[in-house]
Amino acid sequence: MNRTVARIERDLLDAAFKAHLAAASALVPIRVELWEARGLTLGQLRLMVLIDREDGLPLGEVAQQMEVSPATITGITERLVRKGLIERRSDPSDRRLIRVVLTPAGSDAVHDISRIGNRMLARIFREMGEKDLRSYVAAVSRFSDAAGAVRAAG
Repeated sequence: MNRTVARIERDLLDAAFKAHLAAASALVPIRVELWEARGLTLGQLRLMVLIDREDGLPLGEVAQQMEVSPATITGITERLVRKGLIERRSDPSDRRLIRVVLTPAGSDAVHDISRIGNRMLARIFREMGEKDLRSYVAAVSRFSDAAGAVRAAG
C-alpha cells in the first residue's frame, strides 16, 4: 500500500473513531440524568434491562451475560433488592439456583427510562431528516454486522 492510500485510510479511521465517539457521547448526559433521577448506576440499569428481557434468569447467567464476576452481580442485586426494584427467587426445581425478577416498581423504572430515551432519539432522528436517517440506518446495520463478524472470527 502506498503512503497516500495509507494516510487516507488512517485519516478515515480517525474520522470514524471521532464520529463514533461523538455519536455515543451525545446521549450520555440524557441517560445519566435519567439513571440518577432514579438513583441507579449503569450496572444496575444493565441488570434490570437484562432481566426485563429474560425474566427469571439465574444469577450466574446474569453475571455471564453482563461479563462480570458473580461477586459483582451479588452486590448489584443486593442494592436493587433493597431499593425494591428486583426480587431474588429460589428455583422450585433446584433450591440452590437463585433467579432474579423485576418487581412492578423495577419494571416501571426500566420502561420509563426506555420510553423517555426513545422519545429523545425520535427527536434526534427527525432532526436528521429522511435522507441522513436512511444512511444512518444502513451504516449502523453494516457496523453491527461487521462487529458480529469480527467477534465470530475471534
